[in-house]
Amino acid sequence: MSTDHHIETESLVEGLEQAAQVYWPALLVEGIALMLIGVLALFTPPLITLGIAARTSPVQA
Repeated sequence: MSTDHHIETESLVEGLEQAAQVYWPALLVEGIALMLIGVLALFTPPLITLGIAARTSPVQA
């Protein structure tokens, strides 16, 4: 029983390694895109808040 589990685990690991070797460019692009989206998500709300505050505040001459 333990041997079957060990063989099954090795087979799964080998499959994951093979998939990572084949699709590494796509995984790299996806990782970079997710990082950029995360940075955009961090900076967008404060910038929008500043834009709304600047637009609604009265301008004194």
